[in-house]
Amino acid sequence: LSSASEAGKSIGIVTFSSAQQILINDLLDKLLAGRPDLERLAMEKEEPLFIKNLENVQGDERDIILFSTCYGPDAEGKISLNFGPINREGGWRRLNVAVSRAREEMMVFSSMRSEQIDLRRTASVGVANLKAFLSYAEKGKMSLTRKSIAKDSKNSFEELVAAALREQGYEVHTHIGSSGFKIDIAVVDPRNQHHYLLGICTDGWNYYKAETNRDREIIQPDVLKGLGWNLFKLWAAEWWEKPESTLNRLLAVLEELKQNESVTKFSEEVSELPALPVVADNEQAPKAVSLQRMYRPALLRRKPDSFAEEFTAPSNEAYILEQLRDLLEAESPISRPLAYKRILTAWGIARLGMKINGQLDKLILLTGCREVDEGYNRFLWAAGHTELAGYRRSTLNEFKRAAEDIAPEEIALAVKEVLLNQISLTRADLLKETARLLGFARLGTSVETVIEKGIRRAIELGYAAENGDRIQ
Repeated sequence: LSSASEAGKSIGIVTFSSAQQILINDLLDKLLAGRPDLERLAMEKEEPLFIKNLENVQGDERDIILFSTCYGPDAEGKISLNFGPINREGGWRRLNVAVSRAREEMMVFSSMRSEQIDLRRTASVGVANLKAFLSYAEKGKMSLTRKSIAKDSKNSFEELVAAALREQGYEVHTHIGSSGFKIDIAVVDPRNQHHYLLGICTDGWNYYKAETNRDREIIQPDVLKGLGWNLFKLWAAEWWEKPESTLNRLLAVLEELKQNESVTKFSEEVSELPALPVVADNEQAPKAVSLQRMYRPALLRRKPDSFAEEFTAPSNEAYILEQLRDLLEAESPISRPLAYKRILTAWGIARLGMKINGQLDKLILLTGCREVDEGYNRFLWAAGHTELAGYRRSTLNEFKRAAEDIAPEEIALAVKEVLLNQISLTRADLLKETARLLGFARLGTSVETVIEKGIRRAIELGYAAENGDRIQ
């Protein structure tokens, strides 16, 4: 650490779990207490050393990352294959974010080796990716010789996927666009040869050519969606480990898009990403109504030259108050628990304690926001914010909201969209269709309760009306 800091390199430590994060933080505090020289090198710089876990490292980068897996064999040499966050659905994305935090170098600390992870005992994509990552850390590029192929080869990853789609009867183009950034794979709409049905972005050459993770994960997808592209993210490790199920999932997305007339009719208006010429199918055909808006999170960062332990210090109150105002301006209406979580994540704080909660409760009153208790949650509305233009949905997993974090007014607008396009539905069908628009594949108890509240709010606002056993 000393040599890296003296060389002007910034350092970050990433752990798998919050418990490990807290332990390392405590140990480092003890070390630095007796070494003021190291504390100056580590903390008194433009990018101070951080210690974060998989759940809250999103958005941070350092020159050198020390990555600790924490997990390892037990006394009998057995690996449990329970690796916390990456075992969950979408956990492989957390791993992908964590291992892309280093600008120059990553040092991996692990008590297990890749060959100790037996993929026959698990179906987790996250575990498969961890095995591949450890193999790469151990062997370098040699671990990729069987699966990594040059970008211009006719057998490149993109071309292999394209070939698989062509075998299913789709017309597919690769490396679409005239600028430096290209869409890896574009699937032509079989109903209209002048439209693209889906753009597929992989973690291949274009992905790694982007200068920063923000370019890769936020800016490029947002630009493409703004141009009308439907996007599908395809990870190489997922394809190699489970090609059949991954292809089937991709085919299911294409089939769903073919059933939805509104999502395939777009126009590419920017020369950087030229698509096929757009030709109107039927000038008189009714267009589906969409009230969906992109969820645009506030960009929150910890106060420069401050530490998470200083969060409740009086000197930080003005900065946190400004963060809360920025958050409300960008994300209102937002549930109080989610608002607090967003602030704490920006500061690298893993959990909410009584002192921190009291600090936030005090500051939230100073923002002048309006708080509404909806029964299932309390929602904060920015001062003067009373109406919504549409319901919001994020394309980024880290900003996808649980049902209880969505205000009834937003759900009511999703209900309105469903009824504008389908005229009349039974309550059960309206629940399902509204849940689908909001990004929920299944109706659990909490999702159903929240959407039912949204339906009642839609009726109150005049977006819907009950007519016998149907709502219109």
